[in-house]
Amino acid sequence: MERSDEAAYDFTARVLGRGTASQGGAYLLPYLQSGHMLLLGVLLLASTISYPGFPLTQVPDEYRALLKQGLVITYAVNAATAVYSRGIASAKQEPVGFWFGKIFLLGGLAFGELREIETSPDARKKFPNQK
Repeated sequence: MERSDEAAYDFTARVLGRGTASQGGAYLLPYLQSGHMLLLGVLLLASTISYPGFPLTQVPDEYRALLKQGLVITYAVNAATAVYSRGIASAKQEPVGFWFGKIFLLGGLAFGELREIETSPDARKKFPNQK
């Protein structure tokens, strides 16, 4: 539920992933989102580049294949979730393409954020059962 003293969920809040505040008033989603993006960068580096002398790129071929397989599985699930989210985003009058891309990239973090967003007043009239 959006508090009355919170700003509207604008483009900056969507990109940074403000989400909803915890009971203590902290916004944890931006930190989780940043951590996942760093992890994705490290996994892509370790699974695709082989450079002797740098520990992240000296990965045995068996592990490199497992990392690639894990990334493919993760992004297959993210793609299915992103397709499903198109209906939710349009019902909440959110930018469908933006949420499709963000959910494809971040998966459940972004999907949970989309589900928690307060529906705009115009959409609430059309879809009264939405948050």
